[in-house]
Amino acid sequence: MPYSVEGKLVVAISSRALFDFEEENRVFEKDGEPAYIALQYARLDVPARQGVAFPLVKKLLAFGPSRVEVVVLSKNDPVSGLRVFRSAKQAGLAIERGVFTRGRSPYQYLEPLKANLFLSANEGDVMGALQAKVPAARVYPESAKYQAPPRQPRGERPRDAAIDQFVAACKGGAPAPLANFEIQSPVTEAFLLGCIAQRFPGERIEWDTANMRITNSEKLQAFVDPPGRPGFAG
Repeated sequence: MPYSVEGKLVVAISSRALFDFEEENRVFEKDGEPAYIALQYARLDVPARQGVAFPLVKKLLAFGPSRVEVVVLSKNDPVSGLRVFRSAKQAGLAIERGVFTRGRSPYQYLEPLKANLFLSANEGDVMGALQAKVPAARVYPESAKYQAPPRQPRGERPRDAAIDQFVAACKGGAPAPLANFEIQSPVTEAFLLGCIAQRFPGERIEWDTANMRITNSEKLQAFVDPPGRPGFAG
């Protein structure tokens, strides 16, 4: 019996977004693939550290297997894939499907996986997915190292760290805020499209990002820009 994803939101995610493989990746960049694979093999039973998208994946899976599935789509090798699945099992993540391409571009597997959304740390892979008309967004492994400011004593006006970062970036001389629009806007756009895709399983969505429109279905477009309720439109 073929595997069915009918009625599910299928999110494909790269292994570097799910788990923190930055240390291993530095070995790959310095010493090459054989050293990288050897390191991953030596660490097969060592749980990988949580990546920047780990909390999001955990929350998505909490909706239950009948509503959401997370699959791993990675340029990693099969040995690293084995570590990914072992780490996921040790972390209590119900991830059952994955594709590991060993360096080949992964976006061509999005259609066979029936993915509604692709999250990756690799900008080129994200652009390839977008060109294949699959909603995709880039996640930044470095943001996992961000430390929230300490809590302020009672009685003081609470500060919003995101606003502080935004103001500092506007003044110049500060890094771009972690919640900047370049990241948050396409991620929000992709997730909202995923909601529409889940509501209409099997329907193809052709999305015009520049004009914020679904171009191939007026029925689906009605959910992007619904008419306002009487007395609230305008």
